[in-house]
Amino acid sequence: METSALSRQLRELRTRSGLTQVAAAQALGIANTTLSQYESGKRIPGIKMLKSLSALYSMPLDQFFSAKEKQGNSSLSGEEIAKLCALKTRVPELLECLCRAEDELSDEKLALVRSVVVAMME
Repeated sequence: METSALSRQLRELRTRSGLTQVAAAQALGIANTTLSQYESGKRIPGIKMLKSLSALYSMPLDQFFSAKEKQGNSSLSGEEIAKLCALKTRVPELLECLCRAEDELSDEKLALVRSVVVAMME
């Protein structure tokens, strides 16, 4: 499976923090194999886990969703870029709403939400 921008970012943040996968996983309360899957792109962290990762790496939650934006994308029109920038300002608010509703969503709907979030990052 190809690594996503998020998986690369998670690995980079952990290594910059000087943490091993085992130490980071312990701090997050998950198995190191789970963290390994997040970092390899085999698994996508849920909203609550993204909040925990944000706290662990002292990084604002919305920064997980701006990596691709920083790389630039010349195939987007000015209008599309403006719409994405407007949406980006609402990402923390949207994530907070999703986090509150996560327990009420079916697995199928959560998978759909996660796929949309991943698509926004790539």
